Amino acid sequence: MDLSRVVRAPLGGLLQALDLRARLVAWPRPPGASADTPPWSRFEGRIDIDHLDLRWPPVDLSASGSIGLDEERRPSGRLETWWRDLPGFLEALAASGFVDPQALTALKAALLLLPQRAGADGRSERLVPIALEEGRLFVGPLEIGRLSPLP
Repeated sequence: MDLSRVVRAPLGGLLQALDLRARLVAWPRPPGASADTPPWSRFEGRIDIDHLDLRWPPVDLSASGSIGLDEERRPSGRLETWWRDLPGFLEALAASGFVDPQALTALKAALLLLPQRAGADGRSERLVPIALEEGRLFVGPLEIGRLSPLP
């Protein structure tokens, strides 16, 4: 699927593969709720991701976890991600301006200390836990950004 007109760097325009198995929990309102019932997030609504396999160069990963919205409508949750070619993804982030090139070396060093395994296809994969907490984005042990409330 060519998405080059709607997606900006660092993701390329060609989505090569997407396999997603997930459940929507408490979406969008409980049965019988009135029109003025608060949004699904107030009922602990979330998306439970049982399996995600995504190849969208430079992203190549598998993941599972749970994502919802906190009280301020910011993304909240945790994902366990297994990355293939993590260094290539980090280089693409720096080349597109999403990561300061001077911080790239430290980021690579920190993330490359995370656990590694052989994937189903025999390629090396690295575990990178992602947490979205109280408006902050953590990749592994590093806080790398702030999350704004959704409209």
